[in-house]
Amino acid sequence: MTTTNAEYYHPPILYHEKAAARVDPVLQPYLQFAGEQSERCLCALLDGSTDGTIRTIVARTLCGGARGRHAHAIETDDVRADVVLQLLGRPRRFRRHRNPRRDSS
Repeated sequence: MTTTNAEYYHPPILYHEKAAARVDPVLQPYLQFAGEQSERCLCALLDGSTDGTIRTIVARTLCGGARGRHAHAIETDDVRADVVLQLLGRPRRFRRHRNPRRDSS
């Protein structure tokens, strides 16, 4: 008696299926709503202490060299904006991969 691999085949679990089981509760409001309301939830996550933490980390990372105060402030703001864009992109990509039909409308 021979067995085939088909009996033991399990379809691969995609990244978003694995991650769906581990969604941070802080992201639940963002994932529950759609459109502008979900974007407000996402932006609210980056306000307040989170924004302060981002600013502190960026400033500490960039203050290694001797720079003028004004040039340093402009550079810090540019890097901070890039960090915020990257942070906003991660949950958006997760949402698109989690439910592509919901966000395509």
